[in-house]
Amino acid sequence: MFPPSKGHRQKFFTSAEVEVIEAFERWRMKHLRKSGEWYRRERLKRIAQKAAKAQDRQERLLLFATTATSKTFYKSQAWLTLRFQAIQKYGRSCFSCGASPENGVAIHVDHIKPRFIWPELAFDINNLQILCERCNLGKGLHQTRVIRRRPSPNSST
Repeated sequence: MFPPSKGHRQKFFTSAEVEVIEAFERWRMKHLRKSGEWYRRERLKRIAQKAAKAQDRQERLLLFATTATSKTFYKSQAWLTLRFQAIQKYGRSCFSCGASPENGVAIHVDHIKPRFIWPELAFDINNLQILCERCNLGKGLHQTRVIRRRPSPNSST
């Protein structure tokens, strides 16, 4: 149990005891800051407070998109569902080179405008494009160019 607040300490402890308690608290905070644990705890508290205030699903998704690490974001159910919808909508071939899984390449669903700059577009299907691994990694993080989509075989042009 933590010692009483400073105002109550004067009533219950002698001045020597108060000095020892305050020295211990200074040491504890220094240790927590040094280990990084204090910063992690404070960040998680702020995220939990914001999540409690978030009213609707869009606000919660935006909060998740801005605070989640890439590892947790790309494993989330919301992202996996959207990724599946994007593949269904746009097809399974690369917009740039036309490669597909049948050719032995990995397909990526790429954010046109990066998630860390535009977190509000993280779950927008219109901000997604299908690229093969090579084209996606070649595009880079800061390039926001929309790669011209190949016409689908079903469309008449």
